[in-house]
Amino acid sequence: MVFVIGCVLGGVSVFVVQHSLLSLPALRVINLLAAPLFSAFLSKAIATRRSETNANIIPRNHFWQAFWFTLGLVMVRFAYVEH
Repeated sequence: MVFVIGCVLGGVSVFVVQHSLLSLPALRVINLLAAPLFSAFLSKAIATRRSETNANIIPRNHFWQAFWFTLGLVMVRFAYVEH
């Protein structure tokens, strides 16, 4: 479900911002691979810190939710944005 939401938001963002800031194809591919990992590890780090005060927070779940959301968003933007 999180992946689908990321794809939908990526599709909406293509209509709002039609051009990519990354014009080199190599940078676009690096972004496709690095963005989901970076957002997932950042989300996990924040969740780990917050889990110290709230035992209901599971950092592993935050990692995967951020990963799939960002992957969906980046894939749609990679495929449909003008460069």
